[in-house]
Amino acid sequence: MAKISVIIPAYNAETTLRTAVESILSQQVPELEIIIVNDGSTDGTDRLCHALASEYPCIYVITQKNAGICAARNRGMEAASGEYIT
Repeated sequence: MAKISVIIPAYNAETTLRTAVESILSQQVPELEIIIVNDGSTDGTDRLCHALASEYPCIYVITQKNAGICAARNRGMEAASGEYIT
């Protein structure tokens, strides 16, 4: 089980998502999981999410129809396994 779960709700975040993920990973936190919730993006966000998950084993991707940031955050919380969630 991961000790810290970081949830990233993403909607049309193709241009900023990699920077956000790399910023989190640069913290070098042990036992980390990153959950990216693609909230129905219409740009290349979904493709990027899966590319990042292939690159970093601590990243998990959830794709859902657009339901808004709160629903995306809640969906990420449901999937989180960390003792701490941010």
